[in-house]
Amino acid sequence: MSKLLSAAEILAADDLKSVDESVPEWGGIVRLRALSAGEVLSMTRELETKKDEGMFEILVRCAVDDNGAPVFTPDQIPELKKKSMQVLDRLQKVALRLNSMRPQDGVELKKD
Repeated sequence: MSKLLSAAEILAADDLKSVDESVPEWGGIVRLRALSAGEVLSMTRELETKKDEGMFEILVRCAVDDNGAPVFTPDQIPELKKKSMQVLDRLQKVALRLNSMRPQDGVELKKD
């Protein structure tokens, strides 16, 4: 039988996972982390005014190094815009799935 969790046990649980995505076009792996519920809500609110930045914002917030530190800064979004749409779209899909988000949440770059 499963035990009933206390608030302390729930709050102490490490439930924010990460996944490594192979990016042969860039010659390696990109690690994407799960965001906290608060981070997801904050990002979706911020994107209401700049929906065309969604793909880049989620990568800036989710791509991390071995120590969990961000790989990109918001200042690097103009440089990310110069990268392959195919690669960015693939990474975005992984990050959306990892964070239980959908393109309708304002995170997907408009392609029309």
